[in-house]
This record gives sequence, structure tokens and C-alpha cells, in this order.
Amino acid sequence: ILLDGIRISRSRIRQLVEEGRVAEVRPMLGRYHFVSGRIVTGHRRGRELGFPTANIATQTEVVPLNGIYATLTELQNRRLLSVSSVGINPTFGDGPRTVESFILDFDGDIYGERIKLSFVQRIRGEEKFAVVKDLIAQMHEDVKHARAALKEVGLIDQEKPQSDSHL
Repeated sequence: ILLDGIRISRSRIRQLVEEGRVAEVRPMLGRYHFVSGRIVTGHRRGRELGFPTANIATQTEVVPLNGIYATLTELQNRRLLSVSSVGINPTFGDGPRTVESFILDFDGDIYGERIKLSFVQRIRGEEKFAVVKDLIAQMHEDVKHARAALKEVGLIDQEKPQSDSHL
């Protein structure tokens, strides 16, 4: 099968995902690439920084390149907008590679729940920050960029204002 003259194959899709080019795989798959798993307890750093994250013990073998992504979270039969990080959290000393998601406009105890995380667009690569306040400022920017990316692909209603009141 060809798409715009390019052969679609499992290896090509895998390569694009591993390079973080997740937006390019949607036309090939007919859906966003996703990982799934159970929400597990992390270091709780996100909560302390004002961005509580769902840490996902993935069951999927192909995880995108380390970085920050605009994502769509499916949880408890709901589709929720999110910003997700794949990586080793270098600001806090390199740790094991994790997948964690900050679900926009959501507050709830979801430990142990199953989750499906669809990668819509890569926002930026993973960075190490010298001070935590710079990381927090960047996380606010990441949320803005994710909202813009999700709006661009039609996942955010153009007419409905989005708030960051929980931040």
C-alpha cells in the first residue's frame, strides 16, 4: 500500500514512532499511535510541581522518542486531552525511562486504572533544567503548545474556552 507515493509498512511506522514523528503515522494507521497499560505510583514529583501525572506501566513495545507530546488519554470510558512525557526525567537525575501523562482539566484518583494514551504530536525533546522553576515555566508552555496542537487537529472545540484554573 502506498500513501503519497511512500510505501506503508510496519517497519516504516515503527521507525517514525521511534523518531518521535507520531503525527506522520496517523494517516498510515488510520488512528494515532498509542501505548496502553496500568497507572502506577511514581515519584509524585509532578504533583509537587503543580502537574500531577499518571505514570503508565506500558504494555506496548513501541514507545516514541523521548520528549513531550500532545496526547489523547482514554480512561474510564472517557477521552481526555493530555500532555505526556516520555523519558528519563534528567532534571532530577537520570532515572528509568517512563511514560507519564498530565491530563488537562482533570483531578481524580486513578491509580490502578487501565489507560490508553494516543500520541497526537511531538512538542519538543526532553531537556535537563538547571533549576526546577525553569522546568515549571516550561511545563506551562508545554500545556499551551499541547492545547494549540490539539485544537489544530480538531480535538479541542474551537468555540469552547479552555482554562488552566487548576494550575
